[in-house]
Amino acid sequence: MKRFILLALLSTFPAWAWGESVPVLRLDTPQHHAPIRRIAVDATEQWLLTAGDDKTARIWQLPAGNPVGVLRVPVGTGFEGRLYALTISPDGKTVAIAGDTGAANGPMRVWFFDRASTRLIRTTLLGPGEIKQLRYSPDGQTLAACTATTPTLWLISAQGKVLANQSLQGNCYGMDFSPQGWLAISEFNRKLSIWHWRNGELKPLAETRDLAGDLPVSVAFSPDGQKLALGYVDIQAPVDIWDSSQLSNGQLKLLQRFKNNDLSFGALSNVAWSSNGQNLAAAGSAYRKEPNYVLRRWDLANGRTTDLVINSNTVTALRALPDGSLLFAGFNGRWGRVFSDERIETQPLAIADLRGADHLQIANDGLVVQWTYQYGEQTAWFNLHERIIRMGRAPNSLQSASTRGFGSWENHRQPEFAGKSIALAPGESSRSAARLGDDGLLGADFFIRRLDTNGQLRWQIPSGGEARAIVPTADNKRFVSAHSDGTLRWYQASNGQLLLSLFLHPDGIRWVMWTPQGYYDASPGSDQLLGWQINGGPDSQPDFFPVGKFRKTYHRPDVIDEYLNGWDIDLAIKAANNAILAEQLSPPKPAPLSISQILPPVVELMSPGEITTAADQLAIDVVVRSPADAKAQVLKVRVNGVESDIKNQIDASKLANGQPMRISFPLPAQAASVTIISGSPNGFSPVALLRVNRPPLPQPTPTTIPVPAATPMPSKLPVPVAATPAPTPSKIINPPIITPVPSKVIAPAPAIPTPTKVAIATPAPVPSKITTASPAPLVLKPSLPGKPKLFVLAVGVSKYANPDYDLGLAEKDARDFSRSMEAQRKGSLYGEVSTLLLTDSKATRSQILEGLKWLQSNVSNKDTAVLFLAGHGVTRKDRRYFFLPHDVDTKRLDETAVANEQFTEFIAQTKGQRIFFIDTCHAGNALGGRRFSHDIGQIVNDLSSDENGVVVFSSSTGKQLSQENRDWGNGAFTKVLVQGINGAADFRKTGWVTQKGLDFYLSSEVPQLTKGEQTPFTIIPFGIPDFPITERIKGVSK
Repeated sequence: MKRFILLALLSTFPAWAWGESVPVLRLDTPQHHAPIRRIAVDATEQWLLTAGDDKTARIWQLPAGNPVGVLRVPVGTGFEGRLYALTISPDGKTVAIAGDTGAANGPMRVWFFDRASTRLIRTTLLGPGEIKQLRYSPDGQTLAACTATTPTLWLISAQGKVLANQSLQGNCYGMDFSPQGWLAISEFNRKLSIWHWRNGELKPLAETRDLAGDLPVSVAFSPDGQKLALGYVDIQAPVDIWDSSQLSNGQLKLLQRFKNNDLSFGALSNVAWSSNGQNLAAAGSAYRKEPNYVLRRWDLANGRTTDLVINSNTVTALRALPDGSLLFAGFNGRWGRVFSDERIETQPLAIADLRGADHLQIANDGLVVQWTYQYGEQTAWFNLHERIIRMGRAPNSLQSASTRGFGSWENHRQPEFAGKSIALAPGESSRSAARLGDDGLLGADFFIRRLDTNGQLRWQIPSGGEARAIVPTADNKRFVSAHSDGTLRWYQASNGQLLLSLFLHPDGIRWVMWTPQGYYDASPGSDQLLGWQINGGPDSQPDFFPVGKFRKTYHRPDVIDEYLNGWDIDLAIKAANNAILAEQLSPPKPAPLSISQILPPVVELMSPGEITTAADQLAIDVVVRSPADAKAQVLKVRVNGVESDIKNQIDASKLANGQPMRISFPLPAQAASVTIISGSPNGFSPVALLRVNRPPLPQPTPTTIPVPAATPMPSKLPVPVAATPAPTPSKIINPPIITPVPSKVIAPAPAIPTPTKVAIATPAPVPSKITTASPAPLVLKPSLPGKPKLFVLAVGVSKYANPDYDLGLAEKDARDFSRSMEAQRKGSLYGEVSTLLLTDSKATRSQILEGLKWLQSNVSNKDTAVLFLAGHGVTRKDRRYFFLPHDVDTKRLDETAVANEQFTEFIAQTKGQRIFFIDTCHAGNALGGRRFSHDIGQIVNDLSSDENGVVVFSSSTGKQLSQENRDWGNGAFTKVLVQGINGAADFRKTGWVTQKGLDFYLSSEVPQLTKGEQTPFTIIPFGIPDFPITERIKGVSK
């Protein structure tokens, strides 16, 4: 007989008070990186809300799907802060969110936010039990909430006052209001009940237990309130339709029961009516063949049933729109839209789908890992020392997990080990298993557990989402696990201590790794994918800071290098600092006891985050919060990436003391993204974003053109329509329909056919009816009086004073680039083109610094400045980057090379639009071997930071080297770059080469040319829309 083992659930959680002001290090991707649990749409259907397990709610503007804001609540390291419920008031002004929003076993809170400004309005304290559903009444005067664990129905006024509560018999997951104000509730005890709130009293109208399953999870009234649909989470359960037309008489009658046992697995648990009430849709965990999850629709007029594959994972929510389309959300953190013609538009995935316990393999020491993207579609591998995502299989043999001794463990509620059943938490399933010597490791939805040879629990730790794969190292001292949030994690096997995390973006390029103490390394631009949340208290809105704001202290790839040798963080810090001291350099300042001691300012807009105006000048009110010991000193405003001069408007006292200030600045003719940041001794704030829309152009009275009768002509002249801006999306392989705006992004590809030559990861296949074309992006053309000027500084060094450093083609690269930019004199984009070319013996340190001053002194706000560097660049052990001029002495870099901060100082203070092309990752053992690295991440991140705002095109990523070949005539990067700016990157045949088109061309063609050995990347700072860099000049060769 099998023994039944009950595992203690609460003992492994750290002591944590709800809302306690404890910094929490967490992922922060542009889209959800965990299951979306709920979606909601306002009555005007302009705003979509999503919320989920990543502990954020997000606001999107329909129909384009542009992101508008992120709502945060206090979070902990366990379940605290997960959001299971949200709704938006019918007028679209107020958002309510809730979930595991309180202390364990304590009362939970509902959080009310102003939708336009994303500021917290109030919180309302309810009783214990996670809040699973929220719904506004049709008149917006009442909010209903229902809870699980301690099942209760709550009614709250629009002002946040608790009006009534009613105990329920089963956990409540489904809830909906009818147009008549009836409230339907489904409970996990085979019960459906209808309630009515009238005259201050909550009254039951009807109930039934004649249900098709034990676990009704979704309930939806038809638009007229005459029918009620019910979905179940029970496997292969039917979908019910109930007659609710006689609810006023207390009658509820079953009309139809649609069976779904033809599906292979799962349930159609979420239901939604079409706007005319003639069609019912349902989706959930049901599929015929994984991972093809279906949407089933019933036409109630003719009885026809249709199925459509809409997602690669469980569908968690549905919502119909009046145009016949259907919004859906998924367990993979993605949401999308199904149109009446069965077209499907979806967001790009923010996380790698690491499902498949047998897909994870590791080296004996765990320092090389191999996995598959999108449920086995694409294999990739990563060396923790090399730090580049590579497609294909690793060159050396790797090991998988053994599941010897386990039984019924895969996707099972009662897995077995050593012949004994292991009881999991309620609602939890096991997802992975691995033998660890004689013991066993079991990965599940909520916990990772180590079991001894008798199946007894040694320890358990929160898994932070599904642990989908586990593989121990050969010595059984550590193990690696793959998780549903797209991370791989390294743990100490003896006690389950977390050692290291690695997030792998599904684009196959971006990654970030970090220790629990916050030391990190990342591909350039990817330090925006991780950040510190600072909880301000149980009823206060938290602050969030990307880790890049603390780059000088915590970006320590050298520490991680040492850490991998012994997994002791204190020894790693000491060894890394000693290596810096050995070079007679100064190591970084020690990390503070808490990140809270070095926080930068926070900028708050007192106005909504999006406005529409026809004015050519805009005034806004802002407040800057900063720590008492590091008060704000600087405020910057950029409009479409170009800094506005507001220095004379700044009241230093108000800025430092957090008092409201009014600032004004000019607006361009077209729509604009306005970014506001503030600086203090602790660094610069995250960006505050204001979107400025322009009203439609007035339609002039049509002009009638008199013509002879024998020559028919149109009687009306066409009216030109102004373009509207597109947001800056994250870099993806296939461009999405719905495009997010992260705080800093790797530049996207425009909506053009994807070349077959791209040598980077591809996303999972999608059904043939799913489209992934982007909306036409905005191309900002100059709108200020007079044409802008173009200033180009091109530097290339092939011949050095020390011939041991010589390169082959850097000088020619700079010359060819300069010549291509000079061709713009023949075009209409720029009124004037000025170039300064410095090569070989002319590219001395002093001349390069003079060239930077030339840029700074000549470029105005409406102009464009371009800097091109080709030659040697090195990064010292103290993380300082140096470009090596012709007369460099590598033993005296501070005096003879051009340092990172010198480029930053000059370029950041240069006005106008700034573009930086850097190709300095060239091999050169004579430069000093292990003394230097070729990693250019430091200068790239510094220049593209929020405070500097430079668009950066880099020749290679990570520790890759730039490739040269005499047969190409240039280095690989410059060869493709020159082709692109000469017109090959004008994919849309508009006559313009934009920054996004150029990035796409580079990222496609350079890997093809170098057979995957070199992958360029682009970083576009937040708030900079697409703009033309060059005009396609007739007669200039591509």
